[in-house]
Amino acid sequence: FWDYESSSLKGLAVVSQLRGRTPVPPVMVISSPSNKQLLINALENGAADFIMNPIDHTELRNPCVRLFG
Repeated sequence: FWDYESSSLKGLAVVSQLRGRTPVPPVMVISSPSNKQLLINALENGAADFIMNPIDHTELRNPCVRLFG
């Protein structure tokens, strides 16, 4: 998980750095609804999924199961 607003790494640097690893770990981006372009860019650059803040923990289960088994 990567919370864009809370992270010291900004932009899509996290997604880019992780894409260079083998195996490529799944990245789920967490961001505010006002940052929709970031979510689109993250998905286009390799993020596996996203969820919007504030996080509804009941909605978090399905993407976690899909990404991490």
